[in-house]
Amino acid sequence: MKPKKFLAVHAHFYQPPRENPWTGEIEPQESAKPYDNWNHRIAMECYIPNLFGRINNYNGETLEMLNNYEYLNFNFGPTLLSWLELEYPDYYRMIIETARRVKEKKGFPNAIAQSYNHTILPLDNFQDRLTQIRWGIRDFESRFGFSPEGVWLPETAVNEDTLRLLIDNKVKYAILAPYQLKSASDLKTGEPLKLVDNKLNYRWFDRDTEGNKIPARSLALFVYDGELARKVAFENITFNSAGFAEAVNASYEGKKENPQLTIIATDGETYGHHHKFADMTLSHAFRHELSRKGVETVNLSEYLSLFPPQYEAELSPGPDGEGTSWSCAHGVRRWKGGCSCGDEGKYQTSWRLPLRSALNWLRTVLIDVYAEEGKGIFKDVWKARNEYIELIRDGSDQAFSAFLERNAPKPLSREEQEKALKLLLMQKYSMFMFTSCGWFFNDISRIEAQQNLKYASMAAEIAQSFGFKGIERAFISLLEMAASNFRDFEHGGKIYDTLVKPAAVPEKQIFAYNAIKDLTGLNRLCHKNQKYEFYIKDLKTSFAGECEVKSGLLETRDKALKRRSETLFAVLFKPDHLPEFYFLDESLKGFAPDAGEKLEPLKKCECVRVSDLPRFMQKALADRFICKVKYDNYGNLKKILNGYVALMENEKDIPVHVFENLTAEADIYLKQLLRIKMKELIFLKDEAAVRELNELLEISEKFKISPILHNAPDLAELMPEFVKVVYEGGFDENVLGELKPVFSKTGLSEFALHIENYLEAVKRFAKAN
Repeated sequence: MKPKKFLAVHAHFYQPPRENPWTGEIEPQESAKPYDNWNHRIAMECYIPNLFGRINNYNGETLEMLNNYEYLNFNFGPTLLSWLELEYPDYYRMIIETARRVKEKKGFPNAIAQSYNHTILPLDNFQDRLTQIRWGIRDFESRFGFSPEGVWLPETAVNEDTLRLLIDNKVKYAILAPYQLKSASDLKTGEPLKLVDNKLNYRWFDRDTEGNKIPARSLALFVYDGELARKVAFENITFNSAGFAEAVNASYEGKKENPQLTIIATDGETYGHHHKFADMTLSHAFRHELSRKGVETVNLSEYLSLFPPQYEAELSPGPDGEGTSWSCAHGVRRWKGGCSCGDEGKYQTSWRLPLRSALNWLRTVLIDVYAEEGKGIFKDVWKARNEYIELIRDGSDQAFSAFLERNAPKPLSREEQEKALKLLLMQKYSMFMFTSCGWFFNDISRIEAQQNLKYASMAAEIAQSFGFKGIERAFISLLEMAASNFRDFEHGGKIYDTLVKPAAVPEKQIFAYNAIKDLTGLNRLCHKNQKYEFYIKDLKTSFAGECEVKSGLLETRDKALKRRSETLFAVLFKPDHLPEFYFLDESLKGFAPDAGEKLEPLKKCECVRVSDLPRFMQKALADRFICKVKYDNYGNLKKILNGYVALMENEKDIPVHVFENLTAEADIYLKQLLRIKMKELIFLKDEAAVRELNELLEISEKFKISPILHNAPDLAELMPEFVKVVYEGGFDENVLGELKPVFSKTGLSEFALHIENYLEAVKRFAKAN
């Protein structure tokens, strides 16, 4: 009988937190086009497709769909899950339910936790390292409903202190690269292994001050196959499933009598984002190819129960004694300075050391502020911070009351409660500013480092609000020592002033921006982001001459600070101008001028114009206003197109090429009309729009005008809204059946895929029940 060949494919799904800490939104990222940001793009290329891995025939027709998450060992970064939960709640629930189902079916979970926001744990101070691990575990438990057996260590960065904290928190295993182990030996005989074998799992023991093993304090260490993982991540073995299965099969040693485990551990984004269609490769391999090679997929908790470690391992301390990682050949220097990793062969990386030094200094200042201002607010400031994850996950009044009961030494006034929340938020951002991506790439001017500096800026702003002045100025002076590779940026101080500070948007501008955005074109009366909830109430629309006025009450909720505000407002739309937002006083409540009334009362009110806003907000509102102009002129656009069509129909004897210029004009109008109706369909759930879309497509076909819309950002940003409408039953299956070819013909195949996904989800639900 041949020894069993086991395979565990671990996918580390992660994106750094990208939200602007003042607005709660991810600013548009041009490099992510056609999507509005990288989270959205990668979700469409990877996270969602792996729920519905398509197995196609040679004609490209889908024969079946496989949920890859049922076969993977995986983790999701908590901040990424928070984004998914808000933007794509139905797909988020499917991922969570998959992990629960696997645990229920097998008795062992295939999902594991990750320390919270991907800091390099060996470089964290003790309190940050502890909070990162505890937040990651509690975040996992609150989502999945069970405790994780493993924890993913960001960049697999590890030292002995990190493993001790995992043991303290009842973690059973971690995953490392083979070269992160210094040595291994037989647990029974003590005989050393000549080489660390990546087909084995190991046990690491904590030791007392005299160097003796503590039997009750240990955890398992799995090491992945470094060569195979490298090929999966950076070569083309995910190009087809047969080649992938063959590479996996070649990793086993034929002469071994005992069962062998091969682990592939890579970024989960490998499967669909880094390598297009690798999600489909996985699906076909899981369903067909691996079993043909006699390879059985397994999750690591399951394998650990079947085959407990027979060998003990010691960690490599790394060149500086600070630990090792999977993505730096010099221990953890990539995140503190002193190595060339990520320099692309042409950039200097000396900026990394002063960046970390500046942030370390700021963290020390923030600790002092937290400890001083937390007196009388918290019984134990560090216990309170560790438990803050409960409020991050559950913002209800009940959760806050329970938190205060556990952590406040006395009943707190409303002012003291807000102070408590500000202190905790400051501490959250003091950890977010150490997210590993800020150091990973070639320059301090990149968006990843900018993002870390935004969190640092917000943390410093909160600290200064308690009366501790001069923090930001001193921080900037330290950043000036971090030299950029690019002359225009000069150094970290200039980057902070020119690229980071403009993101600090005043709250009134945030309110104005969101109200204008929600009321330009089709009205959206409520929306949420990671920081705020916006509700527009008592909306009235009126006209004064050629001006349109939308007025009402804007209710805003700051989720982190549990602060609610109500703002009476009016948005003024003047011909040939961008909208203006006015803060109204009580005497102007319900302001709605009739056709004969002037707009004089608004002149006495505080006004926010689009020109007052940061550039990214200006661009978003300008784009939205362009859409409104088109929407308001739909009838005129349709009339022009119909005129062109009628002319071409009535003059059939004239050769088509004579109408070349007219056809080019018709092409422009047709595409604009298609866009307008697409948006109307999504926002208004208007099934009549489907009929009009089909009429436009008939014109396209008849006169050979391309209807392809190329998934432009203005449509792509509506995708989450469309998915919510579909999964909430906004369209019946007949309408969805009509819509699918409409999306395919207009080049919006991603929208069509969501319809296919929904119909597959309905089928799976019916089968399960």
